[in-house]
Order: sequence, then structure tokens, then C-alpha cells
Amino acid sequence: MDDLRSGSKLSSIAGRNPSRPSSEGVPKNGLSKTLGSRGSSRPMSRAEAPLNKKFALEFAYDLDSIILPECLCFFDFLSMKPADKMDLRGWMVNKSLFRVAGENGRNNLGTLLLDDSIGFTVQMFELIRGFQKLKVLSLASTGMDITFQAAQILGSFPRLMELNISYCRVDITSFSILCNTCQNLRQLICQSCPGLDDYCLQALAACMQRFRRLQSIDLSRGLEYSDEGFLTVLGATPKLLTRLNMSNSTNLTSLAITALRSKMPGLLHLDMSEMKLVQTCFEWITEGCTQLQVLILSKCDNLDDDALVRIGTKCLHLQKIVVNKCDKLSDFGVSNFFAGE
Repeated sequence: MDDLRSGSKLSSIAGRNPSRPSSEGVPKNGLSKTLGSRGSSRPMSRAEAPLNKKFALEFAYDLDSIILPECLCFFDFLSMKPADKMDLRGWMVNKSLFRVAGENGRNNLGTLLLDDSIGFTVQMFELIRGFQKLKVLSLASTGMDITFQAAQILGSFPRLMELNISYCRVDITSFSILCNTCQNLRQLICQSCPGLDDYCLQALAACMQRFRRLQSIDLSRGLEYSDEGFLTVLGATPKLLTRLNMSNSTNLTSLAITALRSKMPGLLHLDMSEMKLVQTCFEWITEGCTQLQVLILSKCDNLDDDALVRIGTKCLHLQKIVVNKCDKLSDFGVSNFFAGE
């Protein structure tokens, strides 16, 4: 077992590079694994041979090969029990990895995190189509566009509840398919998605009204939608929303904030940082969002003492408020905010 745990015996699929010299000896029994086109090989015990044959593992010993530890795909060292969570954030991935995941994790994988991964493509995504227990999926900053095919694959996960497609390009066709097929979504994160316009938000609002399950929405850093599209989202299911992030949405004006005047008894978390808000916007927040527990208003230039005191008086359930870099605030407003509580 000590030998198996040594660096020279670690089996892997794709990922980081173990800068080790290649082993050139080939045992007499002929049990060895070749690196595809690279042609390098190393001795392998009889105990390792069935394992490598079963999972089609690759061994890499040069700087050009990037390997991923197998422990990220399996619970145990011997790769007998597939993991229910794969955290591949920041790794370089390839088809071998997803082929193994597709063959062994179809009935186990519940969480897949691919944020900032390198080399991820829709062809790799196709290898995990239809996973029955996948509930959490993050594709943020993978560089993969949400195309027609990718949207169909997303719709093949019947239990998907949390989806993050931040920085992934979308269009009205693919986004409509996503909204209509991912019926169990509770959380959707679409930060700075190119192509996310008013038509996409209207499709999202229609599905929110239809399925009535989506509770957390993050549309921050949006550049292509306007007040019209955002109003349809806020007006779709105002009593179901629990978390809303609209920070740094520079195209939105005070018109979009008027929707917050409606009673939103379930809204607990609201992020409106780096937005151009006028004084009336803060009044509207205190009218409809009285159950807030977290309120983030960083870099709101027009937030002054009167607005802060009003928030402290009306939003009595606040547990956290962030108002850094609000230049109009003074000690008077902060002290009276706590006095209002």
C-alpha cells in the first residue's frame, strides 16, 4: 500500500503536472501503460493492471502533460466508489476525465464545479448528458457558449436545482430552451453573460411564472438588458424571490427599481452595489422589502444619512448591511441607523 501511495504509483486521468522523470524499464510480464502518441511507459504491477484497464487511465511524466488527481473523481484511493461531488475549478480537463465520469458517476454525481476550468467543450459536456442526480452545476468562466446543444444537455438533468453560467455567451433560442427544460431550478446565476438581453429575461420571467420554483437570481454586471426586461423578471413571482443580485447593472435606471415597491415578503438578500440610484430608490426598498436580512449598497453615491436612517427604521430584520465607499454617509447617519433599530 505504501508503494501505491507513493508519487510514482499515482494513477490519474487529466490535470496537473507531476514533474518526474519517465520510467523506461518494461517488466518481463509485459504489464505496462503507454502514453498514447507520446510512447513513454513505466512498470506496472499486476494489481494495477485491472484498475487501469477498467478506467482507461493515462500516465504522464513530462512537462507537456497535465494530469488531474484521481481522488477528485472517486471517494477511495482504489477508485472503486465514484464521488458524488467533482470540484474541477481551475483545472485543465479533457475527454478522458468526462468519459470516466460518464461511465461511473451517472447514478452518483450530484455536484459538478467547473469554474475557470481550461479546455472544457460541449463535446465533453455531451459525455455526462442525462445524469439523474446532478443538482448543482457551475460552468462559470469556462469559455463554453450556451449553444442549442449545450442547452439541451442542461435540460437533460431532471434534478438540476442550482446553475451558474456566468460569463458564458447565450442567445434567445438557447436561453429559452434552458428556462423551459430546467424546471426544478431554485438558483440561477448569470453574471455578465454576453447576449443576455430583454428577450432572454422575458423568457426567464415566463418560466418563473409557469414553474414557480426559482427563488434566487443573480443578473449582476449585465450590459445588454434594460429596465423593461428586468421589470418582467421582478414582476413574475415577487412573493417567491428570496435572493436578488442586480449589482453593477449599469443599464438599469430607477424605473427598474420601482418593482421593489411591491410586497416581497420572501426577499432576504438584496445586492444593489455600484448602481446609480436616486433617493426615491431607497424609499422603495423600505416599502416592499421589509424582511431583508442582508442589504448590500456599496459604492452607491447617492446614499445619504436620511436614507440610511430610513432603512434602519423600516427594515427591522437586517442582520448585515454593506455601505462601504458611500461618500455621503457620516457618523450621524450610522449612529441613527442603530438608534432606529
